[in-house]
Amino acid sequence: MKKLILFIVIVSSSSAYAFTRSNSISMLDDDGTDYTSNYTSKPAATSGGGGSGSTGPGIYDELNRYEPFRNAFAQEGSCDHVPTQVRKAFSEAVDFSKSCGAARLAPGKKIAINDYSGQGHSLMYIFDQNGSCIKAIPISWGGGNPRTGRMEACSTENSRKTPPGFHITAAHRNGAKYNQYNSLGLAGLCGQNSLGERGILIHGSRGVGRGSSWGCTGVPNFSEVNQLLGVGSLVYNYFGSKGQNNCSDPSGFEPRCEPEALAYQAANESHGGGVSREYRGSSSGRANGSGRGKRGAR
Repeated sequence: MKKLILFIVIVSSSSAYAFTRSNSISMLDDDGTDYTSNYTSKPAATSGGGGSGSTGPGIYDELNRYEPFRNAFAQEGSCDHVPTQVRKAFSEAVDFSKSCGAARLAPGKKIAINDYSGQGHSLMYIFDQNGSCIKAIPISWGGGNPRTGRMEACSTENSRKTPPGFHITAAHRNGAKYNQYNSLGLAGLCGQNSLGERGILIHGSRGVGRGSSWGCTGVPNFSEVNQLLGVGSLVYNYFGSKGQNNCSDPSGFEPRCEPEALAYQAANESHGGGVSREYRGSSSGRANGSGRGKRGAR
């Protein structure tokens, strides 16, 4: 009898496990491979929001819900001991925000330092405007083309490396896989046409802690990052003393104020208008990520 009960429990558990692995959510991950998350969304609601059209609120809510579990073993960050180089980068970001109109922060907006300096673990440190660290989060970076996984900066299209320098978070709408529900655009402020030309984003990833993206910043829990940053926060891809390596476009290495079109669009959205539009770059359809298909960045 005991054996029969044990058998029933095992079969029931196996069936439940098989069910959760079937109908799996397509992983919107980094390196060009269409990974599968092996997690299941709940049956779609017949009505309601969530931005997923007739399918109801299921897929993006569930993807964000399971993100912490996918990255349970990622290197966690801490605001208890913010590294010296990150404090230095924060000071540089504050100075830049005061000198560049499109980088001027609206009340409540944040400053995020993506520490790609190689001095310790690669983390995104999110600060308020007074310099208080709110959150430290493990991140991924661009693995290069061909892919090496090395932490190297470059703004060249198709380099698949992370663009250096200052960016503003921007709405990213109508992408085939990444959109306003599962990503934030990173619009260049220093001559990088990061969003309009390359489709560089912040998005959820199970590849944090390595060069798993095509230049985007991957985070383990996008919904949390999106809630903290929103549109109009300043993001500094900080590579420290690292110079360019086999990169034809050095944009972003120097802190000059030369925003792309979508950076001004994001700044105006954040401030409710009033930001001048002397910009570099294109505001074509590609700038909204509509041409990125499954893979996102270039």
